[in-house]
Amino acid sequence: QEGKSVYVLYVDIVCLNNDGNILDASLLALLAALRNTTLPTELKVLESGEVFQIGSSKTRKINLLNFPLPLTFGVFNDVIVADPNENECEIMDGTITTVVGENGEVLGIHKHMGPALSLDQINMCLDLCTERFNTVKEIMLSATIA
Repeated sequence: QEGKSVYVLYVDIVCLNNDGNILDASLLALLAALRNTTLPTELKVLESGEVFQIGSSKTRKINLLNFPLPLTFGVFNDVIVADPNENECEIMDGTITTVVGENGEVLGIHKHMGPALSLDQINMCLDLCTERFNTVKEIMLSATIA
């Protein structure tokens, strides 16, 4: 819209040590970073496109509309292992990562390699991810400033 401005945030995640489930750890780190991000409320945009903060140093937190929680499972024969580490991932036939939201809604499913999973197995993974949601959210909320 004319006269409106928006923020665009770019996030780079650098992994210093991967002991498995890098996708889960990266998404949780991104959530923690966004929960602690503050943006200036009073800006001036020049015709050149440059943006300057004006007035006081008032800031506001980002309003996250959802809290996506990932949980990766390793698949080995017919056994499904929650939250496998790097050694376990090496012997797995494949992995499936589920992501659920605050109301238990499915936000994403990513299946990487391995045999096809039955609908019952996928639902079991989603149920476990949903059960884990409140515990992980409480830990995240207590560990971040917001």
